Formats: sequence, C-alpha cells, structure tokens
Amino acid sequence: MRTTRVYTAQPLAVAHAARQLVRLEPMGSAHLIKVLRKRAGAQITLFNGDGIDYTAEIEIPKPEAVELRVIKRSPNTIESPLKITLLQALCRGDKMDWILEKATELGVHRVIPIQTERTEVQLDAERAQKRLSHWQRVIISACEQCGRAQIPEISPIQDLDVQLASQLQAGIGLVLEPSALGFQSLIARIEPTKNISELRIAIGPEGGFSERDLAQFAAANFESVSFGNRILRTETAGIAAIAVLQNLWGDMK
Repeated sequence: MRTTRVYTAQPLAVAHAARQLVRLEPMGSAHLIKVLRKRAGAQITLFNGDGIDYTAEIEIPKPEAVELRVIKRSPNTIESPLKITLLQALCRGDKMDWILEKATELGVHRVIPIQTERTEVQLDAERAQKRLSHWQRVIISACEQCGRAQIPEISPIQDLDVQLASQLQAGIGLVLEPSALGFQSLIARIEPTKNISELRIAIGPEGGFSERDLAQFAAANFESVSFGNRILRTETAGIAAIAVLQNLWGDMK
C-alpha cells in the first residue's frame, strides 16, 4: 500500500508528551483533508529535508491546519550514492517544471539553472525569484511522490561563465553536445567500476550550446558526450543523461 508523504518546513521529533503535536502548513493540511480525505487516526509520513521519515498520526483533522503526533522516526535510505549536479539552461514554458520533477525522481542532487549565449528566456530579478520559489515547490512535490527525504538544491539562476568560474575544481564535468562521441567513449576512459561519487552534467537550451559556450566548458575541463546520432530536446536530454549516469555509477546498477 502506498504511503502518503507530506513535506513540512518545521523541525520534527517523536512526541513524548500528550499535547506535543505538529501543526501542518495550510497547503499540506488542505490536501490531506479535502483531497485525500484523511481523518483522525490516519497515519502518514512527514519529512522536512533532513533525510529522515517521520511516521505521524492525525489527531485533529482541520483542513486549514491539521495537527499530528509524530510516533516514529526512520532513516530514509533511498538516496543515490552518486551526487549529480544538473546544469540546465533555461527553457521556455513549463519545460523547466518537467525537468525538475523528473530529475528529482531520478535522484539528482542539485540543479543549477544557467543563462547561456542562446538562452531565449530572460527574467528580471523579481520574476527570477518567483520562478525559483515555484521550482522549489515542484521539487518538494516530486520528493513527496518518489519517496525522497532529502530535497535537491535548486540554485539561483546564474550566467554560464560565472558558474564555471566557481566550479573549476569541482571534479568530473560533462557537457552534452551532439557532435561529440557517445557515452561508450566516456566509459572507455572512466571505468564504470571506479568509485565516482560526484559529477556535473550540462544541458543546453533549445538552440543548443554555442561555440563560445563549448569553449568555456572546455576551459573548465568538461568532457563532451552525446547520445549518438539522435538530437534530443533540452527537456529530454538531461533526464536521459541522469538515468545513464545513475546506471553507471549510482543506484541503478
């Protein structure tokens, strides 16, 4: 039976007193009572991003503020040993939402939205902050669905050159580029059995990375890889790459 999981931003601990209750935020409360129709006595799983699952029982089922008693804590053990950072060029419409949702489900550790030479989406400071808050909610929702108790980090939007300048010594870096050799060539250079714990994969915008972008990646010691003859859309490429990397060095072996 599938467990209902709900995120809360507050600290959590097993209750040791009769009135030691956790009051959920309005959005989570409304979803539990109005959508899932949970009642007093129902048990759900709470998480707050600390890597722990907290079993809680509903005491007061108010749609505006559900109150629960935490009865058990359990370490969540589903995180991948491979910490993948996705450098994703901004893209149009709701594509970023889809990318963030699926990347979270596949175990990505961090996402950095980047502005490249061919990025068409331009956001002022206010709109960028609103998008960042929205993306955080998308990621949390994906964690609720897939069972993760650690929430992937979503960084503020950064220009590509600024991001690369701050990451020169951050380990293995990969950039997806259609004219490059395939992942098999990467495997030939880096043994799949090698203990790799952290890497970055960069995905371009709808028009792909420019020559200037690729030169910047090369200067930052990124290796170019591709999926062969087919050119994937920006919303497909990163998800496919994460799945391949998890299969090589993560928890999909």
